[in-house]
Amino acid sequence: SALLGTRFSESLPSGTVRLLIDDNFQGPGLDLLTSGYSPGARHTIPSNLFDNATYIMFNLPIGTVMTFMDHVTPVGANSPIADLRGCGACVDLVGTGQTEYVDLRPMDMNDCLSSFFWREVDFNLGAIELFTHSNFQGSRCTLFLSEWAPDKIHSISERIDYPYASKRTPLEHNMILDYCIYLL
Repeated sequence: SALLGTRFSESLPSGTVRLLIDDNFQGPGLDLLTSGYSPGARHTIPSNLFDNATYIMFNLPIGTVMTFMDHVTPVGANSPIADLRGCGACVDLVGTGQTEYVDLRPMDMNDCLSSFFWREVDFNLGAIELFTHSNFQGSRCTLFLSEWAPDKIHSISERIDYPYASKRTPLEHNMILDYCIYLL
């Protein structure tokens, strides 16, 4: 997961997410700075990289998460920013305080990034990560438990329309749930 990220030799300033088209990390790109976008609000990716990124380099502080989504979907009335229903496939960049990179191709997210939001989460409460394919592969959705009301039973469908759900058999749905992980 990013937790997905892989360490990279080039260092980016903290709070920087760089979207790239080419795997040589030299081609056209776009830097998204957390200081330039309001936390807890959804933003559309600028046109030059809208649905055009293949790689991401990022350096986010520990406790900061940036979520990229396949669709531009406004937040529903009285819904939290982390309500991902209607957002399509997603990928979360989890801040480690170091420069990391992510290849979007194995996540089924190549040329799919349309919008994003960022926020700070409490990792101490844990997270659940869902994958579209077995063996922790494909696009993924991370549910940070600090974003859910405590002392209440929740359905995962409260926050997500899991990507590609209409194409899956009941057995595949069970396999997805079998591959959920709980991080402490």
